Amino acid sequence: MAALTLAPATGWAESAISLDYAPETRAVTLTLPEGAAPAAAPPDWLRRTGPRRFEGTLPPLSEARATAAAVGESAFILGALGWIDGAGSAPIRLSVPAGYRAVANRDLVSETQEAGRYIARFVGDAARGPVHVMAGPYTIGEAAGAGARLRTYFAPADHAAQSEAYLAAAEGYIARYSARIGAYRYPDFFVVAAPVPVGLSFGNTTFVAERILGHDYMRGRSLAHEVLHAWWGGAVGIDAETGNWAEGLTTYQADHALAAETAPDRARALRRGWLEALARGDAARRLRDFRSPAHAPDQAVGYGKAALVFHMLKAEIGAPAFEAGLRRFWSDNRGGRAGWRDLRRAFARAAGRDLDWFFDQWLDRPGLPEVRLGAAEVTATDEGYATTVTLTQASPAWRLRVPLRLETAAGTERHVVELRGPRTEARLTSPARPRALAVDPGFDVARHLLDGERPPTLRDVLSAGRVAVHPGGEAVAEALIGAPVTRLDRDGGVPNEADAVVVAGATAEVAALREGLLPGAPPEEARAGRARAWVERDAAGRTWLFASAARPETLPEALQTLRYYGGASHVVIAAEGRPRSGRWPVEASPMVVRFD
Repeated sequence: MAALTLAPATGWAESAISLDYAPETRAVTLTLPEGAAPAAAPPDWLRRTGPRRFEGTLPPLSEARATAAAVGESAFILGALGWIDGAGSAPIRLSVPAGYRAVANRDLVSETQEAGRYIARFVGDAARGPVHVMAGPYTIGEAAGAGARLRTYFAPADHAAQSEAYLAAAEGYIARYSARIGAYRYPDFFVVAAPVPVGLSFGNTTFVAERILGHDYMRGRSLAHEVLHAWWGGAVGIDAETGNWAEGLTTYQADHALAAETAPDRARALRRGWLEALARGDAARRLRDFRSPAHAPDQAVGYGKAALVFHMLKAEIGAPAFEAGLRRFWSDNRGGRAGWRDLRRAFARAAGRDLDWFFDQWLDRPGLPEVRLGAAEVTATDEGYATTVTLTQASPAWRLRVPLRLETAAGTERHVVELRGPRTEARLTSPARPRALAVDPGFDVARHLLDGERPPTLRDVLSAGRVAVHPGGEAVAEALIGAPVTRLDRDGGVPNEADAVVVAGATAEVAALREGLLPGAPPEEARAGRARAWVERDAAGRTWLFASAARPETLPEALQTLRYYGGASHVVIAAEGRPRSGRWPVEASPMVVRFD
């Protein structure tokens, strides 16, 4: 650990809130400074033992106590001091045994070893939000870069394997967003390993599950997302009364931007995934009503739909005005709290035109538009060819910019059609003969996906409300779904009310069942690997999940990873290495018409 050159601050014992933690007993001692007093009752695991002293035992992890827990040798208290009057601006002193380290989401001003204990001191102000405290047997990695002190708090093994990569990645992301938005506002940035499956951002601190530290995506888009929250939701706080804009903007500017830079198809897949999540969730909710990502349907709106709104805004006003609007929004609101109205004002000024219609439509109107491809025909002209296409939507109509892709004998042309009414007819001219026309092929518009626009996926079964199970598949269905299922008789049909059907068993048995249940030959994945799962859709729109292995008793354990492949149509598990997955191609999209 690199030693700080700062001397310990004087007067800390009298002015700071002191929190001492003993991991061996999970004991917490909290001492308030002179003149400080509780503004509310302390947590129920703390009791008052003196005029300014509180003691208690940190509880084990449970759903009821998800914000304060001891997990193994690690511990965290999120929102640790909110019940103390003025705690957000008070200096903080943390003390743990010498083999441990403790950190808070504030500015680190000194750290010392005193009488066999590690003591760290932090300062901040109430504008930084609640105080969060984390402690564990961490090894600290440190680097200076992008104008900040960068640190990792990892277990020793993770420190050796991961710390340098995380420090370098954090430096790169801070430099990236400082250049694009405005200078990073804090003197520190901390990445702290969490003993629980979380990914949380607290301004200058990200608290991320230690079990995923080694995943490439964590050092990639996920870390970029958390770093960017130092700007959106951190230095520019969220005016929660008017809605949470920060998750959507961060998702668009971090996750989506990095995917687009890596490969356009990755960004397209990300947008398609957001639309699929909206189809499963509560798309009828207004975006303005999103406050926090407490549930998956909330995430579909607050992350996915909001990110698509920023994507459409960028297309509406152009990339230069969009980037200028972000910089104006930052300069106008850093150090304070902001809402959707402030974003509207910043982008309107950058674009030099009124955007009330755009924000009113996407923030306050519930639901999503449903755009359909109507008639399309090609005629020869003196200059070449004209393609006439009709797009429809239900009333009251949405105002939309819909991309079209026209494939011709000479190549691909891209067009944009503006929709303002229930029916819009567009005429596209091309020198070469058109072969096909696709409507919104890149999933650039927030809209309802039509039946047939996407293949069946494992998530269709995992999230289905009513599931029927073929005999022998009960254990697999219970392991994957956990919801009540309907057992089928071997000679009985599928209940009309079933949304999905699970068929599981030995490799040869499931392959034979598949041939008798659905038309056509089973896919080649039906016998690949040591275990496999795939989905197909029948004529009634039901999704069938087929899962098999040479030893069917191993399926429930082998298929536990399926939850991480919800967007896939098939997953093959080999004897070694990571599972192989993919999506079936869309053969006949209702948003595509072919002319040849």
